[in-house]
Amino acid sequence: MSELDVPSRIGGRYRPLRLIGKGGMGAVYEVEHVHTGQRLALKVLTLQVGRSVERFKLEARVAARIPSDHVVRVTDADVAPELDGAPYLVMELLEGADLARVTGDCPASPSDVVEWLRQVARALVKAHERGIVHRDLKPENLFLTQREDGAPLVKILDFGIAKMVVDTVGLTHSGQFLGTPMFMAPEQADSHGPPVTERADLYALGQTAFTLLTGRNYWTGGGLGKVFAQLLAGPMAPPSARGATFGPAFDAWFLRACNRDTSKRFTSAYEQVEELAAALGLPRQARISESVPKPVSANKTESATPAPTPHSSAADVITTVSSSRRKRWLASGIAGSLAVLGSLALLRLHASPTAGVTPEEDYAGASPRSPLAAVPPAPSPHTEPTRAADAPEAIADASRPPDAVEDQR
Repeated sequence: MSELDVPSRIGGRYRPLRLIGKGGMGAVYEVEHVHTGQRLALKVLTLQVGRSVERFKLEARVAARIPSDHVVRVTDADVAPELDGAPYLVMELLEGADLARVTGDCPASPSDVVEWLRQVARALVKAHERGIVHRDLKPENLFLTQREDGAPLVKILDFGIAKMVVDTVGLTHSGQFLGTPMFMAPEQADSHGPPVTERADLYALGQTAFTLLTGRNYWTGGGLGKVFAQLLAGPMAPPSARGATFGPAFDAWFLRACNRDTSKRFTSAYEQVEELAAALGLPRQARISESVPKPVSANKTESATPAPTPHSSAADVITTVSSSRRKRWLASGIAGSLAVLGSLALLRLHASPTAGVTPEEDYAGASPRSPLAAVPPAPSPHTEPTRAADAPEAIADASRPPDAVEDQR
């Protein structure tokens, strides 16, 4: 499809403005929503879903529900009558370039690579927790843009598209759609291999790291057939034998990340990227839930409620607070009771004989009380506050514009 062949409307509500780029799965256009004026990216896929339209929409919704800033936001998915029923996805429009263009054939710095892949890992962990596998992770699908404050932001493109193709049109176009051979896990290329799980993405993450760090692919060229032969049965040489200069620690990391035995790979993207940092001599980064709380400042008194430890539960914190309050209330109650008794004693000593009230009558009708009776009862522990679940990003009609804005292919 050339740029001149595009109709004036796609899906009845998107006006094409320019062709952003073309790839193996289709073409991407910058479009304008005719009702809201919102600028978006619209990807027309080359596959024909036929009777599987609802399955295609369902898979698009699943990918859109990954609650991460590091996944490009999908706002619509449908088929276009103007394009003979071709399926399309509508996404936020980003400014920037994918990592393949950013780096070209030049190696990127280890610190940049680790920072980029840390952001990728955050999205992968959330996707894998929901049973979603990307299946085509590579530098071309990692888009580098910026946050409002100028900080670098990596977003994953084409999440779930490979799975959509498998579920809607089967395996007839597997060579084109199931992944990119240079980054594809062996089990994706072997119809008799183990099932494709999240560890296929971890394999691709290892290959992506090698490419970004060295400026070349791990598997050499020579045609698609040769690449598949190497992928399925070729020797897994250490990176140092293929020009990498990061030492034996990186060799060990890569051979584990890209092991043909899926059970010997890393178990999570977080673990994999932090082990990469260590292998490259960079500091590890603790996950947010494992970070150590800030120490109490020196001007805090000892009576202040102790800060919770990293392993404290909400119930532990409540118990600590209640215990601290009970001690303060107990001390103040005893002091108050003693002050009252002292005042009464002074009244007895200085009572006037003409007042008509004897010291004994001063306590007439009063029942004996313990000083502790003045201590207010400790409050019942509060129930542990519930933490709001991650709100899924449900797919929306493009009439509701997305929060962020892409130039992706």
